[in-house]
Amino acid sequence: MRNIKNNIFEFATKELSQDAVICWCVNWFNQKNSELYPLAVDLLKLITDLDDNNLEDEIVIKKQLYKIDILIYFKKTGKAVIVEDKVYSSEHHDQIVKYKNIIASISDSEKNKLGMKELNEIRTVYFKTGFFYDNDKMVEADKIVQGKEFLEIVGKYKDKNTILQMYYEYLEGLIIWYEDYGKFYN
Repeated sequence: MRNIKNNIFEFATKELSQDAVICWCVNWFNQKNSELYPLAVDLLKLITDLDDNNLEDEIVIKKQLYKIDILIYFKKTGKAVIVEDKVYSSEHHDQIVKYKNIIASISDSEKNKLGMKELNEIRTVYFKTGFFYDNDKMVEADKIVQGKEFLEIVGKYKDKNTILQMYYEYLEGLIIWYEDYGKFYN
């Protein structure tokens, strides 16, 4: 049993809480003068092919749109990024492929309602912070992100914000627990 501190993330352990953290981190991209803007840039570089040419872009973030955990849309480039986020469970029923097909087929009027003028590219990300099972390694996604990668990015900025500090401590403990659990089973 892990030692529970007075850390909100010890109580908010579900994927929706993690979705919110990811969205919150990425949304700093729209606030170029914030001290957490580099956090958003680093995270977007991890989950997309963001380069210096895209740094002047603006993003729209949608949660639970068509059951997609997170949809990030780059306004200038017309790129959409589908993030399927998992903590304890795994991708099932080809979720990512289905979500990509849904986004590819939405009408122009629906795109406009969503703030998506044009759709030039759709990228997919499988984002999992919990234990990686064999089937997790076989998910069809353009990018697979594991908890340690996210922890490394959050760790660079944890001293700038209490929320990041708490999430870092929570995620670090979760990863240590999974590593120990994995050693027990091997």
